[in-house]
Amino acid sequence: MLGALESRLALIPLLEQFAQIRTEASALDFADQVSLAARVASEVPAAGALARRMHKVVLLDEFQDTSVAQLQMLTDLFGPGHAACAVGDPQQAIYGWRGASAASLAGFAASFATREQPVLECSLSTSWRNDEAVLAVANRLAAPLRHADAGLTIPELHARPGAGEGACEIVEAADERAEAQAIGRWILDRRAEGAEDEPPASAAVLVRARRQIPALVEGLEQQGLTAEVVGLGGLLHRPEVADVRAVLECAHDPGRGDALMRLLTGPRFRIGARDLAVLGRWRDRMGSRLRRQGEAPGGQDEAESVSLVDAVDDLPPADWTDPSGRSLSAVGRDRLLQIQQILREMRRLLPLPLPDLVTAATRLLDVDLTLLESEPGSRALADLEAFRDHAASFDRTARRGGLGAYLDLLEISEDEEAGLAVTAAPETAHDPAAVTIVTMHSAKGLEWDLVAVAGLTEGTVPSYDLRRAKTDEAGRVRVPGDGWLGKLASASVPTALRGDADTLPELAWAEADTQVDAEGLIEDFRFAQGEESLREDRRLMYVAVTRARRRLLLTSAAWRSGLSSARPRSRYLTEVGDLVPERFRTVQDVPERNPWRANGPRRSGHRPPGSRSRPALAPPLSSPQPQSRRARSPPIRSSPSWCAEPWPTSSSRRPRRSSTHRPGSPHPRWCTRPRTPRPLRSISCARCRAAPHRPPPGAPHSTPGSSPATTARRCWTSRTSWTWRTRRIRRRARGPTIGACEMPSRRLNGLTVHRSPSSSRSTPGSGRSRCGASSTPSSPTPRGLTAPRA
Repeated sequence: MLGALESRLALIPLLEQFAQIRTEASALDFADQVSLAARVASEVPAAGALARRMHKVVLLDEFQDTSVAQLQMLTDLFGPGHAACAVGDPQQAIYGWRGASAASLAGFAASFATREQPVLECSLSTSWRNDEAVLAVANRLAAPLRHADAGLTIPELHARPGAGEGACEIVEAADERAEAQAIGRWILDRRAEGAEDEPPASAAVLVRARRQIPALVEGLEQQGLTAEVVGLGGLLHRPEVADVRAVLECAHDPGRGDALMRLLTGPRFRIGARDLAVLGRWRDRMGSRLRRQGEAPGGQDEAESVSLVDAVDDLPPADWTDPSGRSLSAVGRDRLLQIQQILREMRRLLPLPLPDLVTAATRLLDVDLTLLESEPGSRALADLEAFRDHAASFDRTARRGGLGAYLDLLEISEDEEAGLAVTAAPETAHDPAAVTIVTMHSAKGLEWDLVAVAGLTEGTVPSYDLRRAKTDEAGRVRVPGDGWLGKLASASVPTALRGDADTLPELAWAEADTQVDAEGLIEDFRFAQGEESLREDRRLMYVAVTRARRRLLLTSAAWRSGLSSARPRSRYLTEVGDLVPERFRTVQDVPERNPWRANGPRRSGHRPPGSRSRPALAPPLSSPQPQSRRARSPPIRSSPSWCAEPWPTSSSRRPRRSSTHRPGSPHPRWCTRPRTPRPLRSISCARCRAAPHRPPPGAPHSTPGSSPATTARRCWTSRTSWTWRTRRIRRRARGPTIGACEMPSRRLNGLTVHRSPSSSRSTPGSGRSRCGASSTPSSPTPRGLTAPRA
């Protein structure tokens, strides 16, 4: 707790400076507007008198989405006794993360009441949107909310007179591909039930997070449906917009090899794997040449100095071949020259305004003409126009605009899944048969005939970290929440400083007498904060379900991309299970392994060029690791052509054969690297090139001055280059020695290298590594060595 307070105190000077900059620039955000309006209403009595004289009757809609400051402003402007009516549903208070308070309606009743005339409370309990089956599911989910909201009487909703029977169905899919295809088939079947002369029923798919959208779009399109994604976050996932953005990123930053890889492998150019491997070797060749010419050899990683964009800008000669004898194909070279010209033209146009850059990138890729020729009525043209309009709006309003700032904004929008609003397309461009994909928050106030709520698994809906959940003695799953004690990346105002502190969990730290008491109070606060978060998630689920007029589909996917274990179905599916007939339930078999991981690149062996992978010894992760926002391009590597013959050694000096190798494996017997190692920068074995399979002359077995905890090891597998491998003994204390070369005792470049026959473990303080090799530094690191990455 003290650490959280100190980190927030350190932010105060930054916040003060930010407020000063906004004041000097006369810039206001929504929070500033509400704060200033509340100050005027409180400190200027004439403002309240004028407002009451101008507005005899005040009607306030969606009042559950107001904040404490807005409630205070309205109270000071109109006050008790004035004719005011507030309408809202506490069960739909889903904007707490934006400052709204779920207790606003109860606060209105307390603020506007007088002793002579209390506030009259009326209930609107008839639902004029939902059919009976949909409404039954909504009431079941909202039951805990009706009992938890104190100070207000929340009735159960009833169907309108003449409402249809409706239906709710459940599909528990094995993975998100199967989930998306099941949703597509469900929409087609429900539409087929309607009359032929009637327009197709409107349909929507609601998701909790935007990372679910790409798989849903792909699955719906495979079923022959058109998908329309609402919001900028979804717009950035459209292929046409993503290609235009990739061109802008490559032109602005030569290090964005990841963006270039999208262009190279996309439908516009479709560069093959063989040409990509040759291009990667050419990039490595350029980096090695630049490193040799530098003043400090090995002082800089070549991936930081020579990127894939540089390799495209300076293509290899037509007669150049890589160490395997491969060269660029004629078709591949021609397409790479086209990309080269596009990037050079974009760099020449960089001084233009931001909207013109978007237009230029679209023209250079011929995206608009291709779409007009192949799909004249395509929605993609409207998406491109919306992307250009958003860029123009940013260019007009940004304090310091420019292409770099705009690209940063797009990446922040993706990382935070903000879903920034864009200008809606004209109504004439709307396809009535298209399926809308939108987040649950953005669906507030909308309605469709058919609604599918996707991704109903624990950890997604409701959203929390499965690893932190605990089960109490009563069998209830409790989820701790950080609240304002969390990281600064998701910082919030401490509860005691909020205007609605009396309705939120309180950290009663003053009641602690000992350290144990303080820890117990903090734990209780975290669990109370977690319960509050789960209540807001339940309100969000209630909003999603009530968007359906006639038919509702609830789906889950046990496996998603990046998961190492299948996720259980959401508690909401369990709660409404008895309301759904058995014939409307579909449960697929869940495989033991993630099919997404099985079909993707493997952790070792042959990997697609440009793909990222975790270290060979890294433990499996439950979620993808965050990527650096301005990450450099990953190395382009091909699988090395390992020598099939072991290095011939005499019987007297033959080292031990490692237990990690099998007879006949394509590795030298003296090397204890894994059988399928991660590819190195080299691609050929020295023995295959008529050179003895021996260490380069003067190469040490370990780095001078290395310690037992960080001992570097070499694997000599190429006649052209070799790579340092650094292993931390502390991390591998329970496993065999992997990645270290076992060599007989010999003298190499002033370093005494020998092997301990008795033990392979390191002795603390003995200067001996796990493989039994000890080193005596006597010379600096030879030229041409590449330092290990941090």
